[in-house]
Amino acid sequence: MKPRVFQITAALLLALANSYSAGSGEKKLPNTLLLRGEVIGVRFEGLAHGLAKYRVTLNLEFFNSGSEPIIILQPSGDKVFWFGGVSLAQTEDEAKARVNFYSFTAWPSIYHFPEYRELAQRLDKPLPPPDVTRILKPKESWFWKTDEAWIALEEKPTSFSGQTLTAEEIKKLPAPIWLRAHLELWPFNVENFKPGLGGNLRKRWSKVGLLYLLEKEKGDRFWFGNITSEPIPLDLSKANNSN
Repeated sequence: MKPRVFQITAALLLALANSYSAGSGEKKLPNTLLLRGEVIGVRFEGLAHGLAKYRVTLNLEFFNSGSEPIIILQPSGDKVFWFGGVSLAQTEDEAKARVNFYSFTAWPSIYHFPEYRELAQRLDKPLPPPDVTRILKPKESWFWKTDEAWIALEEKPTSFSGQTLTAEEIKKLPAPIWLRAHLELWPFNVENFKPGLGGNLRKRWSKVGLLYLLEKEKGDRFWFGNITSEPIPLDLSKANNSN
């Protein structure tokens, strides 16, 4: 996860912002995990370095809409769920079509931290370990509250950013606008220590449920587990001031 203190300059924003690539796409193996949610709080964090910063608190619902159990990992410290960022659109239909006026995502790099070695060992079990995994039965939901959803609006967007409207134009948009949250559910850095662990566990645990992973592209070193939420209505005009 990113640090709790949101200190990011416009230059860093542009350096980290990226759209989904082939390695972090959302082509899924057959499964029916849905990510839905609602906004339960918005806070304006101030204006600095040409950025108007907001923190959005979300209550996210992981819903198994299918007919077989789905296995997901549970948040454990900062080494499991990675909140990759958010995108914003003017309408629900545009959000679904990924016609965004704002998009900021930052995905993890390749880390060889010992915490991932430990997590790999905790995961590498005959059955899904209950301390770091969760099994969603068919039609079952699990809710997760997070305030890691950050929005940093540029006053005047540059040609390299994922923002197409100025901050002032965005403020004048009719409410609600529509937010989509982007998460990485599989901490692929565990595979630095146990190569192919995601695919191996998916096969090993198949009698218990389907481990949520994306289809592995040819030549990929790691398994990935990105997921994007369904559109969530957001009203920035209701943001509280942090001061």
